[in-house]
Amino acid sequence: MHQSIPHPELVPAAPLGAPDRLQPAFALTPQPWSRGWCAAEACRFEASAPKPGNVFPGAPFTDLSHAELVAAGRAIAPAMDSAPGRPLGRTILDAVTASRLVTRSNANLGIILAIAPMAAVPGSDLSAPLDAGAVAALLAGLTPADAADTWRAIESAAPGGMGRRGKWDLGGPPPENLLAAMALASPLDSIARLWVEGYGWLLDGLVNDILGEIDSGHSFSDSLVRGHLRQLARQPDSLIHRRHGAAVANAVSLRAAEVIASPSDRWRQAVAEFDRELRAPLRINPGTTADLCAAAVYILLRDGRLRHAFSGPPRLPDVACRHDFRPLRKPRVMQRHQVRLRKAVHVFAAGHFITLSDQLCEPIHGHNWTVAVTVDGIPDAHGMVVDFICLRDTLSVIISRLDHRMLLPTGNPLLPVTLDVGPDGVHEVTVRFGRRRWVFPADECVLLPLANTTAEWIAGWIGHELRTAMAAAGSPLDGRLCIAVDECLGQEGVWESVPE
Repeated sequence: MHQSIPHPELVPAAPLGAPDRLQPAFALTPQPWSRGWCAAEACRFEASAPKPGNVFPGAPFTDLSHAELVAAGRAIAPAMDSAPGRPLGRTILDAVTASRLVTRSNANLGIILAIAPMAAVPGSDLSAPLDAGAVAALLAGLTPADAADTWRAIESAAPGGMGRRGKWDLGGPPPENLLAAMALASPLDSIARLWVEGYGWLLDGLVNDILGEIDSGHSFSDSLVRGHLRQLARQPDSLIHRRHGAAVANAVSLRAAEVIASPSDRWRQAVAEFDRELRAPLRINPGTTADLCAAAVYILLRDGRLRHAFSGPPRLPDVACRHDFRPLRKPRVMQRHQVRLRKAVHVFAAGHFITLSDQLCEPIHGHNWTVAVTVDGIPDAHGMVVDFICLRDTLSVIISRLDHRMLLPTGNPLLPVTLDVGPDGVHEVTVRFGRRRWVFPADECVLLPLANTTAEWIAGWIGHELRTAMAAAGSPLDGRLCIAVDECLGQEGVWESVPE
C-alpha cells in the first residue's frame, strides 16, 4: 500500500501582464553556451523530461503545452543574455513579458525568478562554478526600482497563493525592500527561499542529485526525472502547499519517496502510476520542483559540467533544438513516399500588413489562411511515413496560436515594434512605418520572428515549429517537409525544407 494523495480543488492561473516598453524578445538568437542559450535549453530539457504531474510531450495541461514551455524558454533568452549590468527587476519584467507573448498562462515565472539572479552576475567565464556569494551580494544590492519591476512581474503572473501575506499584498504597492518581502514569502515558496537563504541548498541537493544519476548510468532525461523525485521527496512542493495545503504537499512528498525507492526494474512503471495519480481526478502540479529542476540544469549547463557528459558539439540529446530549427537526425532519403495533410480544420483567421518597399506599406487587412502539409520519408515497419493523428493534432496546436490575432513581424527595420502601457493602463503593441502608427491590444497580437508576415515566411515559421514539436512528440520529420499557406483561395506561399 502506498500513501494516498487527497485531491482538493484547483486554483486557475491568472493571465500575465506586460511592461511599459520592451523591444521584441525574438530579435536575437542566443549563442551556444551563453546565458540566454543555457536558460532556453534548461527550460527545454526540464519541459521534455516526463516528470510526474508536470507538462511534458504528450501530457499537456488544458492551459499549457510542452510546445509553449519550450517557446517560453526561448522567449526569455534575450533578457537573460542582457542581464549583467542591467537592473535585475527590469530583467525579470522583460522576461515575464516576453514569455507571456508565446503562452496562454503562467509558464515560467518561477524559472525566471530562479535563473535571473544567476544570469545577472557579471563575468564571462563559462566554466567557473556558480558563485553563490556573488548571487547573494547582487540580491543584497536590490533597489526600490528593482522591487517595483519584480512586483509588477509577479503580480501580472498571479502565482498561486504567493501574494497574500498581510504586510505586502500583491494588490497593493511594492515593498521598498524586496528581500524582506521574499523572506516573508519563503516559508511557502521555495524560489523565494533561494533568494533569502542562498543557492547553496540547491547546489548541494538537486544539482548533485542530477549529476549522481548521470554517473550511475541513467540517461539525461531519466536523471532529471529521478532528480525531480529526490527533490520532491526531500522537500514538499511549495506550489502544491500554497494551492492545496500542507497535508496534500506532504502526501505527495511521501509518495515521491516511495517511487524513487522502487526497484530498478519497475521504477518507470511507478513513475507512470504516480503521474496518473497527480492528474486525476484533479490536477496536482509539483510546479515549483520543476522550476528548481530548470535552475539546476541551468547551473550545470552554465558551469560546463554537462558538457563533459555528452560528446560532440553543443547540441544536447532528446529533442531538436528550437534555436536553429535543425532536425534531430539527417538521414539520406533513399526512396520517396509522401503523406499529405490538407484538412478543413487547419484554418486560422488573422490580420496582417506587409511592407512592399522601403516607401510602401499595405493597409491593415486579414485572411482566412489555410495550411497544408506534405511530408516525405521512409515508411516504418507498419508502413507509415508519419503518424497522421500526431501530425494533424500538432499542426492544429501551432496554428491555433495565430487564430484571431494580429500577426506582427519583429525583424523588419521598417516596422519597429514596441510594447507600451496606454493611458488607461492597458498593455499595447505599437507599430510604426514612417509617420503612420498602429496601436493594438497586446493580448490580441502574435509577434513572429520574421522580417515580414508574408504567406511564404509564415509557412516557414509553421514548418520550423512543426519540425520541433513533432520531434518532441517522438515522431520526427526526417525527410522533406513542405508547408503551403493559402491566403486567398488559390493564392499561396510555399516553404520547403530538405535535410542534407
